[in-house]
Amino acid sequence: MRQSTLRNFSLILGCLLLSACAAASQPRPEASGSVDSKESPKIGLEIYIFSLGQADSMLLVGPAPERRSLLIDLGTPRGEDGRTHERVAKRIQDITGRRGLDYFMVSHFHEDHVGRYSEKSPRGIFGLLANPIDKFRVDLWMDRGDGEQEYGVRTRAHRHTIAHLPGFIREGRVGERVVPDFGAEQIDLGGGIKVDVLAVAGRVFAGDPGALAEVEAANPGVYAKAPASENDFSIAVEVSLGDFELFTAGDLNGAPFPGEGKDYATHTVRFFGKNGSTYTNVEGWMVKHWEETGRESDVEIYRVNHHGSRNSSIQPLVEALDPEVMIYSCGGMYGHPDPEVVKRTAPGALQLVTHSASEKSWPDGFPEELGQIVGETQIRVSADGKTYWLNGRAMSSWSDEAEARDEDIRPEP
Repeated sequence: MRQSTLRNFSLILGCLLLSACAAASQPRPEASGSVDSKESPKIGLEIYIFSLGQADSMLLVGPAPERRSLLIDLGTPRGEDGRTHERVAKRIQDITGRRGLDYFMVSHFHEDHVGRYSEKSPRGIFGLLANPIDKFRVDLWMDRGDGEQEYGVRTRAHRHTIAHLPGFIREGRVGERVVPDFGAEQIDLGGGIKVDVLAVAGRVFAGDPGALAEVEAANPGVYAKAPASENDFSIAVEVSLGDFELFTAGDLNGAPFPGEGKDYATHTVRFFGKNGSTYTNVEGWMVKHWEETGRESDVEIYRVNHHGSRNSSIQPLVEALDPEVMIYSCGGMYGHPDPEVVKRTAPGALQLVTHSASEKSWPDGFPEELGQIVGETQIRVSADGKTYWLNGRAMSSWSDEAEARDEDIRPEP
């Protein structure tokens, strides 16, 4: 991105945010959730990042008439009323006209991304599938699989999936469970939309031994002492239509920066009480692969990893993605988004928060105009991918060639 003065950023982005927030406050379209024909005659992709507090859920919908759907995550936030999944299901039905999904992808097995199962009060995606009256159906369930236990420990959400998903399949509530393949061949939303899988379970290409195997080889026994975080196994995807691109990767980990320069650690051990957990720098492993293969990774929108945790969104990743817009799905817990992440963001990137931010998120001297609470975030992309609407505000997508020449600058006012 071009460098400009912070003052110019503030003035320009302040105008944008006032317009965007005003547009977001207008009544939403009825039923299908489609864009008014006066705004754009042809919409090729719709994206809804739901506001769930400290939890994630994002819906992608392809073009009419099929309007195929992919939901990435449906978690349950701590302290919520137990009805979050019902509200998301209602939004899915309003938007698609269907009580179900073509695809459901679990980015990783934490409850704020997939929910939990219980006989009395199942939540998240389990809350929909376990309801005997509501016949909500998922045609294809995708997750990172059941392997890698030599490095990590299965979470409660993972154990619930293994225990109960086969029953949902027998009952016809889920069609099939698969591990996503690398590339963009497995998910078909129609209309030229690509959902390109870039990381699964710490691996970033077919045949990759993986970041965790690399760390274990260099530090034998590290994961026996402090098992890998489930975040290390997050699935990363790039969603694209023409020139429009969005990157999302669940809670994928980076690693803190041990000193000056770009020499990031390959892993770090964190302690939660007496229990240690290893955060592996899968983000760095992925960026290294992009550099080695010459992948063009510049995107319009970055749905920020791990709610804006300081252990994610390392500088090399942010520089590789070089987004115009960064969206944090967080509820302000745990200090998210962390001020360290806010400071390492791409120059001039518009930063939006779905629910609430920590009081410490915007450091002293960082203009408040660059960070706003917006609630549910809606993105609609033209069928040719050249224009997208962020909460109703028209913005331009940038070609790979323009991005390579650093012509992609902040959203136009």
